[in-house]
Amino acid sequence: MLYALTIAYDGTDFHGWQRQIRPASAPEEEPTELRTVQGTLEGALQEVLRLRTHVVGASRTDAGVHAWGQVAVFTPPPTGMRMPEERLAEALNAKLPDDVRVRSCARAREGFDPIGLCQAKGYRYTLALGREAPLWDRRVVHHVRDEQLDLQAMRRCAHELIGRRDFAAMAKAGHGRLSTVRTLFRVDVSEPAPGRVAIDVVGDGFLHHMVRILA
Repeated sequence: MLYALTIAYDGTDFHGWQRQIRPASAPEEEPTELRTVQGTLEGALQEVLRLRTHVVGASRTDAGVHAWGQVAVFTPPPTGMRMPEERLAEALNAKLPDDVRVRSCARAREGFDPIGLCQAKGYRYTLALGREAPLWDRRVVHHVRDEQLDLQAMRRCAHELIGRRDFAAMAKAGHGRLSTVRTLFRVDVSEPAPGRVAIDVVGDGFLHHMVRILA
């Protein structure tokens, strides 16, 4: 039996999803574990279940990337769960910091693979236009000093990106992936609010920093 969690988080203060160890910079120092979403979630699960468990996420988001619907699975203790799924979400949220929230918890069938069974992933990159840097939403937007962008030209370019293509030119150097071919199902450019431009990208997967470079 597996359990699937739907998670939201503010990625500003995380070094990405995947657990990472920073090597010691001097012989007398010890390696340190960086703050990651996976590590934080596994720590909360250990507190609640009284047992160490491994969490597998559908997407290994980069440092600074936020999520609203990340899906992750874990195996419960051999003795079974001591609380219903809805109570587990509440118990985890009581242990988690303010920048991570478990939105839901449900049983998943045996063999459920959030990576292999993921049909699509979606990213939104929001631009804040204007000379004045944003204040209240500064953690979730990218500031662009231009007060006006050519949205029609952006939409034409976005349309050309749809389909199965080699996106090697839009990946950060040293990404380490064997294949740089990805399929984009949808690329939309919209204005969700005055002074804001949203670029929504949906595809079967993304390379390291691919959406940032594309935007």
